[in-house]
Amino acid sequence: MTINTTELNNKATTTTTTDVLIIGAGIAGLAAGNALQQAGLSVQLVDKGRGVGGRLSTRRFANGAWFDHGAQYFTANTPAFETVLRDWEAEGVVHSWFEQLTWFEGDTVTQEPPQNPPRKRYIPTGNGMNSLPKHLAKNLTIQTSTRIVRLNSINNQWEAMDEQGNFFNAKALIITSPVPQTLELLHNSHISLTHQQTSQLNSVMYEPCLALMVALNPETIAQDLLPSLAVGYKARDPEHALGWVGANHTKAAEASSFSTLAFTLHASPNFSRSYWDENLETILPLLLDALPTPLKTVMTHQSIETTQLHRWKYALSSQSLEAMPTVCLQSLPPCFLAGDAFGDYAKIETAYLSGIASSQALLQQFTSNT
Repeated sequence: MTINTTELNNKATTTTTTDVLIIGAGIAGLAAGNALQQAGLSVQLVDKGRGVGGRLSTRRFANGAWFDHGAQYFTANTPAFETVLRDWEAEGVVHSWFEQLTWFEGDTVTQEPPQNPPRKRYIPTGNGMNSLPKHLAKNLTIQTSTRIVRLNSINNQWEAMDEQGNFFNAKALIITSPVPQTLELLHNSHISLTHQQTSQLNSVMYEPCLALMVALNPETIAQDLLPSLAVGYKARDPEHALGWVGANHTKAAEASSFSTLAFTLHASPNFSRSYWDENLETILPLLLDALPTPLKTVMTHQSIETTQLHRWKYALSSQSLEAMPTVCLQSLPPCFLAGDAFGDYAKIETAYLSGIASSQALLQQFTSNT
């Protein structure tokens, strides 16, 4: 990797040169980055966020409570990802959180029957979902708080520029941002797509999610109520205001102590769209009223200590490119698109496998060109 200092608008800027530039350090970008680096290529990742992981995000409160306010857990639906999970489990990177979903509808709460083999819901070992992307990022070169605003194809290579005027030059590019953001970047860079690719990418749809984090004071709650609660509740009715409630404190290594009680409430897509611009004071009572019955005596205005609200604009890919784990842009230096919208709908698994698919396709193209 080479870094040269230049002057742009009277500000010192840098130029970073690698074999591959990856835009986005979520699970897809991290998977692709590791695979390409293991193949001997130099790789630079950039992400507009303050940290890695995208929606595998964990937030910590001053009272010690922490919240997975994005992705809650992950599963394996394919042999390929089952192999990945087995390896991570053997390394102590992940472990099973629970096996049977608890559903709620009105005042009725039911548990799905056991499956054979059990359908494990995995979480990272450590405090929070963000522990997994941090593990995957530890050997990679990543620059966060970096938003790419322009791409140029020059001498059969890519030149990317960020908001500060820094340049990233690479022989190949992988873009893992949500598809609408990717399309905006390509449009602003005057990069044309084929009619088929434009149609395919415009067909991708995302759902929003309002994520409410609620920390409770355990001293206000009868302790005998807590062990009887499920670790998470999923709404059976997709039109219900709440889609999911997860007890984040049950993920911690010292979960039995219940020193801090942390619940993540995910509003349904319809509710999130309807109340997207409303403030916390409006949203909180509506979601509390929509709680599953077992939680209504636990999560009350008297027991709530702290709350925060996060808005995920691209929380869920509701319409994806199921048969396309990656998309190659044509008539350009090598450029592949990847992420959880590329492949069968399974979120974290899809994103990881899409990242691997993009890296394999890129390596194959490099080999062919050579």
